[in-house]
Amino acid sequence: MLYLKGYKLDRQKIRSRFPKEGSEAETSYELSYYIPIITHIPETAYKYVGCGVESDGHLNLVLVLEEGYDRTALEGVVTTPDAFPKASLNVLTLGIWPSNE
Repeated sequence: MLYLKGYKLDRQKIRSRFPKEGSEAETSYELSYYIPIITHIPETAYKYVGCGVESDGHLNLVLVLEEGYDRTALEGVVTTPDAFPKASLNVLTLGIWPSNE
């Protein structure tokens, strides 16, 4: 199984940071913030955008820093690339997820 290590766009953090406006649908309004968030992070800060699977089966968007078939090898210390705008870390969560691919 391929694992992705990187920063997921954290739906709960996005909801907390950007409260729902009256006209937005309750169930998934935070998804509308994905593209604006990603476009403000330089592409040089991550390898690619991948799709990881949460333990509950939900999918998440991951800005992939590393990938591999050995989860333990990926668990080393990661420093945030300098190219990541510090404000973006307010809506991202570092972790390792199985790839959806």
